[in-house]
This record gives sequence, C-alpha cells and structure tokens, in this order.
Amino acid sequence: MTPQWIADRWPRVTTALAELDLQGFPACRWSRERRRTTWPVRSTYYYNAQRQLQRITFAGTTGDYRRLLHLLSTHYGFVNRPTNTPNVILFEVPSQENPPHSYLWVRPAAVLKATDPLRRFELTLVLERP
Repeated sequence: MTPQWIADRWPRVTTALAELDLQGFPACRWSRERRRTTWPVRSTYYYNAQRQLQRITFAGTTGDYRRLLHLLSTHYGFVNRPTNTPNVILFEVPSQENPPHSYLWVRPAAVLKATDPLRRFELTLVLERP
C-alpha cells in the first residue's frame, strides 16, 4: 500500500501527521454494516524513511470482535495477555520488546444500547512491520 493507494480509496486523508521517523496518513470514513448503523472508521498508515508501510493503526467499534481476533491470531500470532484493568481485553504478538509492537485492545462500550448492537466494543489495533 502506497500513500497514493490510501488517497485513492479513502474519502478524507490528512498528510501532515508525523511521528518521529515515520510519516503518517490518517484516514477516516463512515461505514455502514447491514444498513442498521453507521460509525466512524479511523485508520492511520505510517511509512518509514524508505517509504515502506511500517505500521497500521485502526480505531473503531464492533458488535463482535471474534472474527477479527481469529484473523489476527491465525495470521499474525496474536495471543491473550492479562491486564490490570478489568474492562480491557488485550491481545498481542509475543515479543521480546517492551511494549510489544502489534496489539489489539478491546473495551466494552461505556453505554450498551439494544438499538445499537454494532457498538458494543471499542477496538484499537496496531499492526507493526516485524
């Protein structure tokens, strides 16, 4: 994925985000699932000095995170890690580095509404190039 690929596929991309030695391209759009509810999807694509995709971050909501977790555990080796915060579920790629680079935070939404089943969990996902 190149910065041009991102700009061609997302309706709104910011180009001024930088994090130390990485150039970030935040992208945001409203998504619709099953015509019931819309919610914002926020992704940021970070490129290193060689213009290689180094990191992808994602923040959003879901009604059920199990399919995403299955994909992450099958393809990237994510495993469950205990936390000191009772309402946070953490999955990460085992790593010798601290903190681990790739992780998924899952938190229950502050308010659960029966009329909004797709917003039961808040997700933060970071995928880092090994």
